[in-house]
Amino acid sequence: VELEGQKITIENIEVYPTHMRINISDDEENTAWMKDLDFYVKTAWGKKFEPVKEGLTATGDGKGKTMTSYRADSTFFYDAKEIELVINGAVWLRKDMEKVYVNLRTKETDPLPEGVELLVTEEKRLGWVVRFKNKYWEKDHFHQIMLSDYYDKEGKEYSFNSWGHGYFDDLTPEEREKYFIEELRLADYHQDEVWLSPAYSHVWKAENPIVVEIK
Repeated sequence: VELEGQKITIENIEVYPTHMRINISDDEENTAWMKDLDFYVKTAWGKKFEPVKEGLTATGDGKGKTMTSYRADSTFFYDAKEIELVINGAVWLRKDMEKVYVNLRTKETDPLPEGVELLVTEEKRLGWVVRFKNKYWEKDHFHQIMLSDYYDKEGKEYSFNSWGHGYFDDLTPEEREKYFIEELRLADYHQDEVWLSPAYSHVWKAENPIVVEIK
């Protein structure tokens, strides 16, 4: 299956009483890692089975940054010999965007994930505070912008273990209808430059659903 020029293979679907696993692999020549898949499963008589929303929703195989196994509600108790996997879109991380540069003094940055704007960089006694403004994918549902690992100019790795999501004082009441803030705290980090790790680069929506028939 080709999604926005990236090739993936639906390897198989495992059906358990509690959930289904949709297992995929990606092409080595792809220019982006697939971080999430917007899909549902449909039976021949039209019953829909949605992706799992809470708990474990997807996993990787440890070989790359692509999420290779997705969870959905199960067809186990239905006589579904043939099903359709309906794909509406995907979340990607471009392979040339695994790290993004931020100058914490001047706010100069590499291109940030789609829809993301750097708002605040403030050095405090305990380290830098960084805040990003981002557009909702789904109203009142925050999503992660940056992963926990970050790097200095020598390539030394650091990490933080908490994120803040909300509005703070950076957004007007009107903006809060469309945007949220993600706050990162780089504890004990006082260098002027940092390389952050985006959780994604952009979101893609299919013009028409892509249907994969599975027996």
